[in-house]
Amino acid sequence: MNIKIEKIISTPPSLLVAFSTNYGNAIGTWEGEMPILDSNYDVEIDIDNVLLWGKEIINGKKSFNVSMNSKNEIILNGILDSLDEDGYAVLRLGSSITAFMTNIEKVFPFEVGSYIELTVPNISLFPV
Repeated sequence: MNIKIEKIISTPPSLLVAFSTNYGNAIGTWEGEMPILDSNYDVEIDIDNVLLWGKEIINGKKSFNVSMNSKNEIILNGILDSLDEDGYAVLRLGSSITAFMTNIEKVFPFEVGSYIELTVPNISLFPV
């Protein structure tokens, strides 16, 4: 995903940055050398948490969105691009994809191609 660094919030060891995308704004942990303010980067978004259906994964709006809620959690809204039986899933945000892990269910509540919304406490940004 292409992002623009809007603000450097904290310095290493936990380098938090505010960033913008074509789909909105959020905060993430930068995993790499110090980014340059107001510069664009292609990044891979990493979600470390195993997400629960019906809690952190809910029915989404028919749009692509990256935002923050009032609890400073990151909201990612996009299309469920793939889902494996082991809980490995991929969210599509426009031309970008983000992999994540889910709890394993006998029947998954959303089909591939559905819009879903993920709510996560943090994301890591890896420059590519």
